[in-house]
Amino acid sequence: MTSLDELYDTYLRPLNLEWRLDDASRRRIILASALPALIIGAELLKAVLIYSFSPVELSGEISSEPWHRIYVAASHIPALSTVGVGVLFLAGLRRWSRPEGSWMFLLGTLLAVVAIIFGSMAVLVLTAIDDEQLILDLRVRFVWLDISDTFGLISIGFFFLAYRGLSESSA
Repeated sequence: MTSLDELYDTYLRPLNLEWRLDDASRRRIILASALPALIIGAELLKAVLIYSFSPVELSGEISSEPWHRIYVAASHIPALSTVGVGVLFLAGLRRWSRPEGSWMFLLGTLLAVVAIIFGSMAVLVLTAIDDEQLILDLRVRFVWLDISDTFGLISIGFFFLAYRGLSESSA
């Protein structure tokens, strides 16, 4: 038995994950994930815009390009991440099925892994590099830490829904 098989048997097999969804479950997952998906999309769009344009172009001081307005919206929507977690907790007040919980567990795990990777990279860069200009050029504080914060917080809501679904009996 390989180490991956041992890890799977130890941690994932006891969860008894099920993946088959009916149409009602798909709609329910899409509805519950709509606001968090908007927040995640805005965070990713903000990262793309920050790397694509100079800070002066995005601030709107030189031009009134539409990218400025898109950037302003994309940089303020992630402030709703606590509301997104609240929506997921509110959705978790109703009963969730085991397959729905399995999909929410997968989404929460993906978000948590991305948050851990970006947070670890940011800590490593901020610790190892003393050149403040290089840190600004990499946009560690404005992109990496923001992605880590947003994705980590929203993953909590998905894990709550996963808990609600996976803690139900598999009858």
